Amino acid sequence: MSGPAERHCRICHVVPKSAQRAGLRELMQNFSAQDVHRLLDYSTLMDALDEAHRGPMPIVERQLLEQGQDGMIVWSAWLPDQAMGVKVMTLYPQNRSQPTVQGLFTLFDGHGGAPLAMIDGAALTVRKTAADSGLAARYLAPVDARVLLMVGAGAMAPHLIAAHRAARPSIERVLVWNRTTTRAEKLVAELVDIDISMAPDLPAAVGQAHVISCATRSMEP
Repeated sequence: MSGPAERHCRICHVVPKSAQRAGLRELMQNFSAQDVHRLLDYSTLMDALDEAHRGPMPIVERQLLEQGQDGMIVWSAWLPDQAMGVKVMTLYPQNRSQPTVQGLFTLFDGHGGAPLAMIDGAALTVRKTAADSGLAARYLAPVDARVLLMVGAGAMAPHLIAAHRAARPSIERVLVWNRTTTRAEKLVAELVDIDISMAPDLPAAVGQAHVISCATRSMEP
């Protein structure tokens, strides 16, 4: 399967314990994007994903619909006797007044099939994707890593930076490189609580970095 929706959407197979404690097990709770970002701190989410990746694989089915550049993906997952979930995401790259990626994740009880929650799909996808990247850094990055290079300054960048800093609290400095400087400048201006700066030269920045996170649409290095 290929296409724009495939490149932008990933299923979240696990609901962390912090969200469960917040009431996700109660019937038909609704969680907005703000709720998702507030409840799913990266350290807790990485712990939950680490545990889930060691467990049994869920049954997963995907369906992709495309019309020109626009797309919709329906991704279903079932962990028998535990939970079922369906994520529906839409991708409209030409949107200007609305986000290009929107969607919902619906969680069902794995025993009786009762619907438990509706969760903002875009926020959940961003959070889970960044946490998986941070989890990889837990295992692969130097324990004393101090410099993070963020390649790409799009919507995922601030979340990846936060996740990697949670995975490696030793990170003291963040460098940002982007193909166009405008987005990099905007990201640097937004993250005022950390030591962050633009990297005008990518090869030089790579030489300084202990951890490199890439979030671009490029199909080549």
